[in-house]
This record gives sequence, structure tokens and C-alpha cells, in this order.
Amino acid sequence: LEYIKDEKVFLCIVHILISIAYDEPSIDKSFVLKHAAEHKNARYFAEALLLLLNKGKMTILVKTLKLIHNVFEYDKTKESFFYTNDMKALVDILIREITNTSSDEIRVMYLNIIPGLVKTKEYQNSSDIKQMCDDLSFSEEISEECRKKVDQILDSGVL
Repeated sequence: LEYIKDEKVFLCIVHILISIAYDEPSIDKSFVLKHAAEHKNARYFAEALLLLLNKGKMTILVKTLKLIHNVFEYDKTKESFFYTNDMKALVDILIREITNTSSDEIRVMYLNIIPGLVKTKEYQNSSDIKQMCDDLSFSEEISEECRKKVDQILDSGVL
């Protein structure tokens, strides 16, 4: 990916990789995660995922959220895929989107990333995530499924 200079071509390839990862039956046998863990320039892929997540276009959002969740579930990528500054950006995006989205289904998908993220060494304790979860737990504007996910995060002790 590091050799592709045309941004549109690069993002098309990233979309293809995200789609492949979405359709893979198992995290442990994931072609995309395996290569992301081993490739010396996986950071370009990580940055592209954050770019797509930040844009929040629904056409690729669900697949991107699932892939990021899987990054934190896969032993070989959870500690090394995102750099410290990427993790800070990811936390900012998660907080913004969880707070602003009107879809509880999408909100739950964002929330699914948090437990894996906060267990990594690169995660720097952010009281913002805990505050957001506390605020959501008292919100009357979220679904029961979302409330259960928030309560599960708060009760797990990871924050």
C-alpha cells in the first residue's frame, strides 16, 4: 500500500481489504488481519481505516467498525496496529460518533470497540470515555440494547 501514490486508488484497495475482512468467517484465519500484523507498512492501512471511520459514510462504516473491532480481538494486531496518536484519534472519533449518531445499531457497533481498545498498552486512560458511558447510561434517548452494552462496559472494570 505504501507504493500507491494516487489516493483514490489507495482507498479503493482499502475498501476491498475491508470487504474481504468483513466476509472472513474467523478472526484467527483472517487474511487481512494476518497481513496487517506482519506487514512493515500496515500503518498506512490503519490510517486509512481512521480516515474512513472519521468520514462516517454508511456504505463502508459497518464493515470498517467490524474490522477495527477485530483488530483489537486478534492477538497479533491488538497491541501493534495503531500508533499512540492513532489511538488518540480513534478515541476522539468514537466519542464524537457515539454521542452524535442517531442510530442505536451503529452506536452499539462503536461501543463494541471500546473494551478491546482500553485493554491495549497504547491506550492512554481517557476519562472522556468513562464520562461518555456514564452520560449514556442515564440517557433516555438510547435503546435498551445500547444501555446494556454501556452497562456491560462500565461493569467490566476496564474503565
